[in-house]
Amino acid sequence: MATNPAAWTADANEALRLSLVRTPDDKAALSTREAYEGFHPTFTYPIFGEDEKIYGYQGLTIDLKFASGSLAQLLSISYSERLPSSTAVDDIEGALSKHIPPGYDTDPEAFAARVEADALSFKPPGERIYSYSRPARRRGWPPTKGKDKASGSGTLLDDDEDDIVEFEVYHSTWDTPEFREYHRRMQLFVLLYIEGASYIQEDEDAWEFAVLYEKRTLKKPDGTSRVTYHFVGYSTLYPFYCFPDRVRVRIAQFLILPPYQQEGHGSALYQALYRYTRRTPGIAELTVEDPAEAFEDLRDRNDIAMLRGEERFMKEAFGEEDAQTQTEDTPDGTFEGASDVPQDAPAPAQRPHPNGNGAAAASSSTSSNGTHGARGTNGCSKGWARMPAEVLEAERDGAPLRKRKRDEEELAHGKRRRESAAADADTLECALAGDIGVDGSILRQRRGMLDPPVDKAWAEAWRVELKLASRQFYRLLEMLQLQRLNPNDLRAQKAYRLQVKERLYRFNFEIMAQLDRKECHQKLEETFRTVCADYQRILALAH
Repeated sequence: MATNPAAWTADANEALRLSLVRTPDDKAALSTREAYEGFHPTFTYPIFGEDEKIYGYQGLTIDLKFASGSLAQLLSISYSERLPSSTAVDDIEGALSKHIPPGYDTDPEAFAARVEADALSFKPPGERIYSYSRPARRRGWPPTKGKDKASGSGTLLDDDEDDIVEFEVYHSTWDTPEFREYHRRMQLFVLLYIEGASYIQEDEDAWEFAVLYEKRTLKKPDGTSRVTYHFVGYSTLYPFYCFPDRVRVRIAQFLILPPYQQEGHGSALYQALYRYTRRTPGIAELTVEDPAEAFEDLRDRNDIAMLRGEERFMKEAFGEEDAQTQTEDTPDGTFEGASDVPQDAPAPAQRPHPNGNGAAAASSSTSSNGTHGARGTNGCSKGWARMPAEVLEAERDGAPLRKRKRDEEELAHGKRRRESAAADADTLECALAGDIGVDGSILRQRRGMLDPPVDKAWAEAWRVELKLASRQFYRLLEMLQLQRLNPNDLRAQKAYRLQVKERLYRFNFEIMAQLDRKECHQKLEETFRTVCADYQRILALAH
């Protein structure tokens, strides 16, 4: 019998439905804006192939349900019609079973009993490293900045505890009891929501994890209460050796499930990772490998907020008066969750150096859209390439680059050109050190260290203290400089332009070195304008 292939082909992303299932009592306590069942994946090609199609069924629905805390699973497949068994009909359960651990339920009643039991018994594995709370009445709406309460102890920080929902982040490793099995149940989400992701290898012992949970307290009529935990999202981390005796931690995977998105939980999880990094002596810095654009924006917004909340940094950067203005322009003037680390919190134990390099696993499991892949792990180029004096000359003069001279003229004036190049280089170094202007004039007295050009020694000392990757930190400084740059101050405008272009040249040295002077100048100008436009966009998001 002839069949129409299109009529028997289903979109795998639409057919697969995911649910985080709570007990009936827990569901009854939710507001009408809270829905945790029946959402769809973004990607299914790791399971059903590049076309993300399933052949051989009509009216197909694949229900994959998770107990909201323990992530115990129920798989249910239903359809109105199915083609006769043949090699052409896709084996749905066979495809899924390759990516979820054995022991999943297929009986709804058995699964419901499991959900009830796990609601009472499940507790997050690992060590709590961060907590924050939100008013329950605001669930389902974007949170208002400055209204969330954060603490390291998990203490409720609101007068009306009945309206509070808490969230907690737990840190785990492969050695954490029961975590290995838990990770096998939650790792499916990275395939479904992070493009290009793959499962990490359990035989690489250095992996670390930060898992975010919603913590609900349900009060019963008899006056007693019970606490339940519900999975929100997680991040995987990999430590690399950093000379001489610390590690550089790289964020590899970062995920918040759709029911919890657009509510600030991604920022909260990132803040938890950053604050954990800041207070752990054995960590030198926090890095991200090949981030997707959405994560880059999240990271930039939170890092800018963190810098604005560092009072001493802002005073040194802009001077007393300007720093106060910058802080007042920022909601609350603080990094959200900055109070999460108790003053008396014990420092985490010294971290061992990883034996394996983990590079392949970290790279393959990181979300990336390819646009920013060249940025690498810490965003700084190897070496310290000097921008050619010819490029600086064209920038200072504001005139088109002159054509190359004939070989004889080059030879005749070689000595003069070498002396000019050395002088130009000295001018740049002095300008960047803040001694003289790029046109040779004396700079006005600095109001702060971020008056362009930035003071390098000061900036590097702060970068080390804040434990930020080099490229990320200097981008943040450039954003703050641009935000307060006076459009009427031509000297400051030129100094800022040179500063940014020099960093761009160093970072793209291998490409720039292959261009002639005119092309190099044009590319730097184009890139500079693009970077400034993106900075303005990010600064608008950060307010």
